[in-house]
Amino acid sequence: MDFPNFPQLSFFLQNEPDFPIHKLIERDYFFIAFIEHIKEHFHYLQKQFTILVPLLDPFFEEKEQKTTLSLDQIELGELCLLFNSISTNSSLVYSSTSGLLETIVFDYKDYETLSISKYIVLLHEFSAMILGEQLLYQQIKGA
Repeated sequence: MDFPNFPQLSFFLQNEPDFPIHKLIERDYFFIAFIEHIKEHFHYLQKQFTILVPLLDPFFEEKEQKTTLSLDQIELGELCLLFNSISTNSSLVYSSTSGLLETIVFDYKDYETLSISKYIVLLHEFSAMILGEQLLYQQIKGA
């Protein structure tokens, strides 16, 4: 598994924002790279991001993979890689802890056209979403 770390992505962003992400991250490792980059991003924010279900198989072809996320030891929802056998496309989908919110984080049909700048935006938007969920649950537990 060889893909750039978060600081390397930031360097690419400054120098070549339209550089295609598929030239840096192989499709089979996109899910793992996404999780690792989220983890690194939260590390810089001094937050502890963990996955509660280990990902055992880096090759996700025709398999559903999912893991529960945790931020500062507050369990959040699940990040799932859903495989669509009809269209042979996959999607990263996030389901909240309550199960009331489900959103497509990334559709793999966009993998070939995803630039570094859009990938960084995706990381930041997803981070903000789960940070908001973590704050909500933190507030509920404190009430």
